[in-house]
Amino acid sequence: MLPPEIAKIVKLAGPKNRQHYVFQRYLKAWERDRKVWVRRHREKKVFHATTRNVAVENHFYKLQPVTEEDLALIRLLLLDTAPDYVKERCETLIHNMTVPMAIKMAIDPANPGLKEISAWLDEHIINAQENLHCDVEEGLVPAIDSMLDGKIEFYRENDSAQEFIHAICFQYMRTKKMREGMEAIGPTPVPGSDMKRCSTLYMLISTMRFADSLYRRRDQFKIVLLDNETAIPFITGDQPIINVHATGSEAPPERLELFYPLSPKRAMTLLELATERSTALSINEVQQFNELILWNSYEQVFSNSREYLDGLRMDGSSEL
Repeated sequence: MLPPEIAKIVKLAGPKNRQHYVFQRYLKAWERDRKVWVRRHREKKVFHATTRNVAVENHFYKLQPVTEEDLALIRLLLLDTAPDYVKERCETLIHNMTVPMAIKMAIDPANPGLKEISAWLDEHIINAQENLHCDVEEGLVPAIDSMLDGKIEFYRENDSAQEFIHAICFQYMRTKKMREGMEAIGPTPVPGSDMKRCSTLYMLISTMRFADSLYRRRDQFKIVLLDNETAIPFITGDQPIINVHATGSEAPPERLELFYPLSPKRAMTLLELATERSTALSINEVQQFNELILWNSYEQVFSNSREYLDGLRMDGSSEL
């Protein structure tokens, strides 16, 4: 038996097997009768589904074993030029996301005295990153609710702006499309490293760097809320936050303008101060943003309107 103080720490809560890369609370804005309309990127068929069953994959965030060469690659590409305080936070994250797997591989699975610890490690390996994303999602909800109410004052406060920027960077980077894009990178400059093996950890550290950079430059950007009073809704997708300047070209974008639909009737842009955007959109402008969401989606797009998805051609235009 484990000592009581250890048993309390390793108490099992159950593995979170179905792991979403677009969080369900966000997608509820597109619900009709507690479901959203879904269209797969390469199919004509439109179907109704609960938010639990879209943008989800079993054990999507399960921790993977990484090697010293993989960690050397991450440090070379992402941390060597980072500020010291960012390095410290990222090293803590690396530690938290690699130690459970290292301990699991080091203990004797046949030792009956370690059975409870082994089961807890298995659960932690499945849940650790999912729990991190759940915490980030909770931090984003107040900002989403504020923007749906037409309020952006939170961006002027350091703490709430930091939490918001941190959260949208996580949502931008955490998707299946982003992961598979990272896994396609190669060859790496560190012999023996493998981007496929360390893509999840690479994504987390990339997000930390992105969020820190954007937060330090936050005074160069503003939030503009876009209102849609047209006959067609905003759609969203399994890559719900996009950089509108990173579409249609493989070259790295020179500018940043994040577009994030919040509901069928409202969207957010985070853009440079000098950029002008009308807050009331025409039907053509709504359609253009929907095309960007479609082009940047990986597998699925979502709407509150079956008719609109039915009429959406895969070149992005609408037949409605």
